[in-house]
Amino acid sequence: TTALGVLLARRFARRTRVDGENEIVGWMFSGIVVVGAVFLAFVVFSVHERYSDLRVATREAAQLLVVYRDTQTFVGPAKIHAQAALRQYANDVMVKEWRSHGALLAHDSGDALNPVWAAYRSRPGADPNGAMEGRLHELERIRHLRHLAGEASLPGGFWPLLIGGAVVTIIAALFFSMERTGVQIVLTTLLAMIADWQLLLISALNRPFTGPIPISQRPFQHAVLNFTALDLTVDR
Repeated sequence: TTALGVLLARRFARRTRVDGENEIVGWMFSGIVVVGAVFLAFVVFSVHERYSDLRVATREAAQLLVVYRDTQTFVGPAKIHAQAALRQYANDVMVKEWRSHGALLAHDSGDALNPVWAAYRSRPGADPNGAMEGRLHELERIRHLRHLAGEASLPGGFWPLLIGGAVVTIIAALFFSMERTGVQIVLTTLLAMIADWQLLLISALNRPFTGPIPISQRPFQHAVLNFTALDLTVDR
């Protein structure tokens, strides 16, 4: 496509070569590139910052281990139910919630932490304002931060600007006058490839759970494996 654009521009847009033409086109091209680069940098920084914020999943997994450690002090059914509910919660996050981020869906079932709270409240000496309840509250807070960050997205109005800016930049590059057609085709193709890669990067970062570079589930997998390690420590 880029090669065809170069050939058409050379055939129809520049029938004759005018001295100083490249200087004028270069000045205008530089202005387009500067404005586009500033806007692109702003967008990339914004989506990458949001992507980085979703590392909160690591904090959530760490807090999950802290809460699981608390349940080891429970006795009787409360302990069994709380630990089973925490294991089920970790599994639900990885299997059900991970790929549902970014979509506002009506809930048709109870919150995943409801069974954990029920087990906490059933234990002897339960205190709504206790330290262990406070740590479970923190787990829930971090969980909702993950949900809210995952549901945010780049406003749709940005995409016409991004795509339009890339197209305008490539079209502007077609109006340079170069003696060798092959060199101009190669340079313009490289410019188009860079623009495509940038748009693909923004698209990937804008879909942190469902895109080609999703947020890793390894923190939760680590937590589930360590549940067993914590239980083994207690049994010795």
